[in-house]
Amino acid sequence: MLHPFVWFGWLSRGIPKPAGQAPIAIADIQVPIAPPFGNGARQPVAAQIWYPLVNGPPKPLIIYVPVWASVRSDNSVICANLASHGFIVVGIDDIIHDPVLPNSPASYVELQQILYEIETDAQRDRILSVVGSRVDLQVAKLQSFLDALDPLPAAWPAEAVFDADRIGIFGASFGGAAAVEFAQSTSRRIAAIANLDGWLQGTAAVRPIEAPFAEFNSTRGMPPPEAIHWTNPMKRFFATIQAKSTIILQRQLAMRDDCIRVSIEGADHADFYDKLYSPERWKQWRPWRPRIIRPERLRTVLDAYLVAFFETYLLGKASPLLKAGASPYPEVTCDVGRAPTPSTPAVTPLSRSDLSATA
Repeated sequence: MLHPFVWFGWLSRGIPKPAGQAPIAIADIQVPIAPPFGNGARQPVAAQIWYPLVNGPPKPLIIYVPVWASVRSDNSVICANLASHGFIVVGIDDIIHDPVLPNSPASYVELQQILYEIETDAQRDRILSVVGSRVDLQVAKLQSFLDALDPLPAAWPAEAVFDADRIGIFGASFGGAAAVEFAQSTSRRIAAIANLDGWLQGTAAVRPIEAPFAEFNSTRGMPPPEAIHWTNPMKRFFATIQAKSTIILQRQLAMRDDCIRVSIEGADHADFYDKLYSPERWKQWRPWRPRIIRPERLRTVLDAYLVAFFETYLLGKASPLLKAGASPYPEVTCDVGRAPTPSTPAVTPLSRSDLSATA
């Protein structure tokens, strides 16, 4: 039997290179955007762009939204891989990295700077009370950023011209929630949305998502009924989130046939961004825990489904991977939505009371 240190050394074999055929380039630029609340002159925000070095017409744009308090490059492996398949990908930082402007309301500054700390009951209650408002602030930044790309700023790479009628968005964790809510609220048409294990907030939690939608999860289904009695408060906290997320996703799957949920056995919440390749990941291993999926295997699964999803809805290349039926990957359960028909009428939209009942 392999010693755990040897086993985990084999488990993580380094960061994979992009799997697509196109060579890519990466650019870091500053984009001046309008600050919130009309708060003075435009402020530069950092953006990172991954783009294919191939000739041809303008390509689809995919916006990436990072984890709470994280930066634009925290999912560089996925972003680079999407670029190698012909997409232009741009990421911006979480709002915590933006400057605090002199005229900003105190409530805005507090939401901007709050950290995701959930060690105590008070901290968990605080996060639950502010997460929706903080999503709204990230959405406002996304709107200002997208507006600032028309026309393209001078620093934008000449090879990265995109088609404004083919825009997708994805994010991880908090960034996934912000990505979905942005697509729900923007006046621009977002053609495809992917959420990497984020908990939906705002309008996205209570009404049909208005574009093709892919949800990627590290867990599937409702927690056991005894979860509300668990003595570990952290486990109760995450069980509550899992229950609410499951209710929301079940409703979304019942409302449109271009909605999918991809659940990956052995994945952890932090595996949906570059933390997957951290040397700290081995510390999750315990003999009694379910088997942890290998990083390269998880990346193979994520790349296959994400590329298939965005190629289907941004390039018009339908993929059988998104159809109902058994997945070619044994670790994956893929649930495909069904649009309402005369025999299966639309479900009633969710209400806030539906969600609060699970708390």
